[in-house]
Formats: sequence, C-alpha cells, structure tokens
Amino acid sequence: MEPVSIGLLFATAFGINVLLGMWRRGLRRFSPAWFLAIHASIPLLFAMRLALGLPIWVIPPEIGFAVLGQVVGARLPPLRGARPGTAASTPTIDSSSDGPIADATRYDTDEDGRYSPDP
Repeated sequence: MEPVSIGLLFATAFGINVLLGMWRRGLRRFSPAWFLAIHASIPLLFAMRLALGLPIWVIPPEIGFAVLGQVVGARLPPLRGARPGTAASTPTIDSSSDGPIADATRYDTDEDGRYSPDP
C-alpha cells in the first residue's frame, strides 16, 4: 500500500503544480498572486502526506515533483486562445502562403519566456 500512496502523492504534487505553473506564467513576478501560485499546493500536499502516513524521506522528492510541475506548467502553451474581445482573438488572414489561413491564436514569448498574445 505504501508504494501506491507515495506514487499518488508524487502524481498529485506534479499535477497540481502543472496547473499552478500555467496560472503563474501570466502573473507579474513577485506579486501576491505569483507567490500564491507557487505556494498554494503546500497545505494540500502536507495534509495528504499526513493522512497517508508517509515517512519523512518522501519530502525531498515531493518538493522535486512540485518544482518540476511548476516548470512544466510554465512552459506549456496556453490551453485556450485569447479572451473574447481582445485584438488577439480576432482571426487574421495570412496571405504569405498558398491560401488564406485563419490564425486565431498567435502567441509569442516575452523576454521572461511567458506566452503573450500578439496585438
């Protein structure tokens, strides 16, 4: 039962932090929301570790999976296009190719590596 519990804890640490990393990607660095995105999973993972009765040696790999989840989440492309009503949500026609191609979600990265919609 313990290997299954440890695997569940590690998968949760990774999965929750992928989502939080995706949220953190669009936030201003060192803002309160940015700190929340980084630290929000700690109470959940702490409670889960206690409830499952896992030994203390699982903490370092748990932190590793949480950090890896943040990194992966921050590097994933956005799940959805830009919000309706913004300039980036309006389809554009690319006339440089053989035919017209509607491109409703064109994204570039800024100097910090975050994705931001083109204006």
